[in-house]
Amino acid sequence: MHSVKYENLLPIARLCGLTNFTVLGCNEDKLGALLSIGLNHLPIKTLNIAFRYDIERNLSIRQLQDIFNLMNLTTLEIRFWVRSRYPDHFEQELQDVFSKLTNIKHLSLLSQNIKFGKLMSMLKPNSLHSFQLRIIKFSEVVGTISLEDILKHQEGSLRRLYWGHNKTRKGRVYSLQELDRVIKVECRDDNSQELRDDLTQIRKILRGTRFPQLRQVVLNECCYFIKRHSKENIYVVPCNTIMSTNNNNLLEYNLFV
Repeated sequence: MHSVKYENLLPIARLCGLTNFTVLGCNEDKLGALLSIGLNHLPIKTLNIAFRYDIERNLSIRQLQDIFNLMNLTTLEIRFWVRSRYPDHFEQELQDVFSKLTNIKHLSLLSQNIKFGKLMSMLKPNSLHSFQLRIIKFSEVVGTISLEDILKHQEGSLRRLYWGHNKTRKGRVYSLQELDRVIKVECRDDNSQELRDDLTQIRKILRGTRFPQLRQVVLNECCYFIKRHSKENIYVVPCNTIMSTNNNNLLEYNLFV
């Protein structure tokens, strides 16, 4: 990946083949600089933006609509590393941005607990293939979050899901790459309470005929694969469960038990 210093942004506007773009430490000044050079004519398909910890109260997220052609995006990764309360206009402006993502397939969002259900309803139904949601805590209480409600408009298309609300790790870059990484975690016994809780969560997501294409779920960095032998025979395979001593195969859990 090639990096460009803040004061050397102007030549970017001439990169007519640019398809991937990343902005780190984003703030009001950087958005203003990008707006001034104009990037909405570029064929950017993948956009990765990380906002600073000290987000300004008057920062307008809606400017992203003017800087980039959001309808061209197929992948968006947007992270708000903000520990203070968001500005009052933040959620409405973010909803406006999401309403322009008409071709998005892969979405990663790191944020405090906001109205995710309303936000996700702005997207085209059954359009997402990958979705990562990482909650950061503004206070000790995160509040009740229902994945089923958040994803109810993406049941028919979603294939990979990452959901995390445990403590974030310093220096860790949370992105869609988490779905492909091998992460060192504590190995769980096959009768541990943590494993049972995760299986319960996955069963709630997949109950009935919901999410027929879902094949991978990551819950707080613990990965599970969904194996479908038939409509009636669906199994959850934990990636970090102790190997079976009987046949040296990964333990499988019937979804409907």
